[in-house]
Amino acid sequence: NGGCTFVLERIIEIVDESASFIINPNPLCKGENVTFTATGSIDTNIVRYEWDFGTGRYITAPRTTQTTFSTTGLFNTKLRITDVNGCRDSATVVLPVGGPRTGLGAINPTGCVGLTVNFIDSSRTDGVNAIVSRIWSFGDGTVQTINTPPYQHTYTRAGTFNVKLKIVDAGGCTDSITFNNFVTTSEPKAAFSSVDTFSCPGQRV
Repeated sequence: NGGCTFVLERIIEIVDESASFIINPNPLCKGENVTFTATGSIDTNIVRYEWDFGTGRYITAPRTTQTTFSTTGLFNTKLRITDVNGCRDSATVVLPVGGPRTGLGAINPTGCVGLTVNFIDSSRTDGVNAIVSRIWSFGDGTVQTINTPPYQHTYTRAGTFNVKLKIVDAGGCTDSITFNNFVTTSEPKAAFSSVDTFSCPGQRV
């Protein structure tokens, strides 16, 4: 009948990517390296990964990235992705970061050889995991695990000694502190001399 037909075809790509991620290790000890990895999306469809490591501020970083946490607590970590069409999605994972904090003191760190120093453990837990091990390095070559008071050590030679305390909690997290020149012991020796080595009774020497 002389009619014309025109057909237009276009390929439409539908991108529907969802944000999700895994954290390793989880839970985490403070000061430990932790890896964040985006999952659940096709990398070629994503033009931007933005991460918030619990600070409330997003930073642009790769699909897999690392960081550390210097303090303990619960952190709301987030991932925000932007796809090739400009669409966004986000996900949140709460990350518990634990670890004890070491504290060390002494009542009598100075004295003569034979001094028994009474040390003070003022370490604190993270509020979740108890401290299960206290490893004392007394600076004279002696290393001991002492978990209950009294925390004592006797120094049998003169000198100045660095003292270190390392603690381990039930979650496997550790912390340590070292005080340099913390203990000092001395060993005085009596000595005298006289010009006259021989003397008569009643004579001044």
